[in-house]
Amino acid sequence: MELPQGVIGKYKISRLICGANPFSHTAHSGELVYVGRLFAAYLTHDKIVETISLCEDNGINTLIARADNNVVEFLGKYEKKRGKRIQWIAQTAPERTPVEENIQFVADNGAIGCFIQGGQAGKLFSEGKIDDILKYVSLIKEKGMIAGVGAHDPRVITTAENAGAETDFYFLTINNVGYQCDDPKLASETMKTIDKPFIGFKVLGAGRTYPKDGFQFAVNSGADFLAVGMFDFQVLENIEIAKSIFQT
Repeated sequence: MELPQGVIGKYKISRLICGANPFSHTAHSGELVYVGRLFAAYLTHDKIVETISLCEDNGINTLIARADNNVVEFLGKYEKKRGKRIQWIAQTAPERTPVEENIQFVADNGAIGCFIQGGQAGKLFSEGKIDDILKYVSLIKEKGMIAGVGAHDPRVITTAENAGAETDFYFLTINNVGYQCDDPKLASETMKTIDKPFIGFKVLGAGRTYPKDGFQFAVNSGADFLAVGMFDFQVLENIEIAKSIFQT
């Protein structure tokens, strides 16, 4: 049984997508101050290349990763080793401004898509700057990439959609452990109401629930795709769980 795929824009995307917070050494570990260093010690570029290779060999054909130099560097090493580039959907890096230059950066480095990072979009929403979100989405499209908006608050997505955002997809937190997802019911209603592909993220609450439970909850809630950061030793298990859920 192969890992099912869906379509976003003109691209076939595996229903399970490799997330890259671990590759950027972002652990979401609360008060545990050493975990980021542990991630950095284990996830060298060679180990990241090995992990992405394992993903692609077993049906995951897309990576979601930050729009920064670290990602471009390990993707370059991956391409050199494998002879091809895995499909990369870039997440804007809030510290890299202006946003327009960050979007140009990923377009220049071969991303198939880009979306406005959830915290960044949330800040613009809270400041009443939805027009800026629309502008960035339009620019992504102009650069030939599929375009999206990320959010922790579903209202960001609803507002952008109602304002006419030219999005190909949305990227929304969904879990039932309360981690960066304060209202899973509203998140589910949003995914089931807006007729565009939704990539669910933080579906495991950054490691606070088990894949079988987190994946099933996210899919039942309306997620079309799941973005999941993973270590090499988690890849095969995650793929088998995703196969069983998306095949039913």
